Amino acid sequence: METLLDIEDEHMKDLGVLPGHQVKLKKRLDEWEEDVPLVTTNVRPVPVTVRPTTSVAVSRGNVGSAPTDKMITSVKMSWAHLQEIGTEVVGEFFYKKLFELNAETKRLFPMSVRRRYRDWANDEEEDEHDPNNSPALRRL
Repeated sequence: METLLDIEDEHMKDLGVLPGHQVKLKKRLDEWEEDVPLVTTNVRPVPVTVRPTTSVAVSRGNVGSAPTDKMITSVKMSWAHLQEIGTEVVGEFFYKKLFELNAETKRLFPMSVRRRYRDWANDEEEDEHDPNNSPALRRL
């Protein structure tokens, strides 16, 4: 089934699937994916070393080209899963993992930045010296 979920318009066209049937197949595949439960895994952090460089090689092959249907579908599915989990939960996981991998990134989120994202309707206070438990960063 995973292989079928990766099918793109070009593949269906090559197989001779009529356009109306392509739409129906995509719709059924989207419905099937929505019924599949979200699977979580334990991921071990991988050490990352960043070395400054003076130049960056960029491939110009796909710059400016339109995203494929597979790319668009992947983004939509990812966003649906994130919304199920909750964007604040995901945000908190993301910034805590970022701080764990590189503690110096905390300096990128001073109080002046965190105040911009504060939920003023919430009474939860922001600790100037503890970005690890920031209610504002969860909202990023």
